[in-house]
Amino acid sequence: MHDHSPERGSLRSDENISRTIPRPAAAAKAAPPARPCRYIATATWRAGAPPYCGEPALPGSAYCARHAPLCAVDPASKAGGRLAAAQDLAARAGPPPALAHLAAIPLLEALEEDEDETLRREMPPRPSLREEEP
Repeated sequence: MHDHSPERGSLRSDENISRTIPRPAAAAKAAPPARPCRYIATATWRAGAPPYCGEPALPGSAYCARHAPLCAVDPASKAGGRLAAAQDLAARAGPPPALAHLAAIPLLEALEEDEDETLRREMPPRPSLREEEP
């Protein structure tokens, strides 16, 4: 019997579509570089230049070790309780007058059954989507 399996490394990447032939370790992808910290570290910056800290971010976080404590609060702590109360108060206060158009819109109340029936009688019938049969 002849072995018809290709030699390792003899296939182009688009030829091993089913990924049944393992790649050599050297061809494996390198680990992605660490994401940079997304803490905005400056109030002003050059056009096109990122305003972020740029240090490597902690795993699972958008921030580096120095900025992560500034951007997260333990909800069970006193500071977390104060922050939650402040956010609740701010949400209830609504937007400032200059942004009044962003205020929540009150939901319409459901119609009573007799009001709903009255509206149905007053509305013209909907056109049929199906063609009428002769």
